[in-house]
Amino acid sequence: VGDAKVRSLRWIGEDRIMLVTSQTEDLSARFTTDKAEFYVAQIIPISAKDKGGIVFGNSRKNPDTILGNYGIRKIGGSYYGFFGGIELERGARSSRSSTRLNHTRPHLYRVNLETFKIKKLANAAPINTGSDWLIDANGEIAYSLQVNYTPGNWFVRNAEGTKLLEGQHARAAVGLVGLGYDGKTAIVTERSDDGTNWMEIGQEGGTPKPFLDDIDFEGLFFDSATGHLMGYTVGEDDKERHVFADKALQKKAERVRKTFAAFESSFAGWNRDLSDVIIRTSGNGDSGTYFA
Repeated sequence: VGDAKVRSLRWIGEDRIMLVTSQTEDLSARFTTDKAEFYVAQIIPISAKDKGGIVFGNSRKNPDTILGNYGIRKIGGSYYGFFGGIELERGARSSRSSTRLNHTRPHLYRVNLETFKIKKLANAAPINTGSDWLIDANGEIAYSLQVNYTPGNWFVRNAEGTKLLEGQHARAAVGLVGLGYDGKTAIVTERSDDGTNWMEIGQEGGTPKPFLDDIDFEGLFFDSATGHLMGYTVGEDDKERHVFADKALQKKAERVRKTFAAFESSFAGWNRDLSDVIIRTSGNGDSGTYFA
C-alpha cells in the first residue's frame, strides 16, 4: 500500500479482502474548505485468477470515493457491499459526456463486490439534511434516519417509509447503531445535555423500549454477515466480561477469556460462530500484541 493511509481491512467471504484507504486532496475555490479527505474501498482477491477492483471505479456517474460503509451481505451466492456515494450530474446539453458536481450528500448504493455493478437504493437527503440507513440480512433497507440540521428535528422510518420515531434537539445528535438480536428492531441513540439515551424500536413503531436498560455496557458485538446484535461487553481491564445471547457463543467467549486471564485483553475480531477470534493484549512491556 506504500504510504497510503490504511483505514480498515476486512474479509469478504473467504476469497477476498476489502482495503479502505484515504487521501487528502486540495479543493478548488468553489468549495467552502481548502482540503478534504477522500476514502477509497478496494476489493483484493486472494487468487490471481479472480477479478479485483475499486468500488465505483467502473462508474462514470460516481467518483470512486465512499461516504459511509453500511455493511457486507451475501445474497444468492454473491457478496454485496452497501456504501454512500457521490453522484455527478450531466453538464451542459451540448456535451453528453460532461458531468458536474452539484452536492456531496451521499446516495445509498448496493455494489456487487465481484462484478462491481452498482444499484442505487436510496437518494441523497435534501439540502441541509442528512441520512443514515440500516441494512437487513437480505440487503434491503430496514430502517432509515433523516436529520434536519437547522431546526434539529429527526425522524426514524421503517422499510415502508412509515415514521416510527421522532425527536428534536439543537445539535440533532442522533444515530442508528444497528439491528437488534433478531434483526427486527433498530437500536437508536440520542445525545442530550443529560447524557445518551439508548432505545430500541420495532418495524411496527409504538413506544420505544430502553436498550439494555440498567446495564453499563462498554461495547457491542454485531454479526458482520447479517448486521444483527450478538452481545455486549461489560466492565473494563481485568473485570471485562462478554455477554452473548447465544449460550454456545457465551461458552466460547468464556473459554477465550480464561485463556488470556493473565493479560489485559480485548476482542479485536471474530467470525460468526466465534470459532476464530483475534485477541489484542496490552500492558506493562506490551504495547499491543495480536493473537489468533
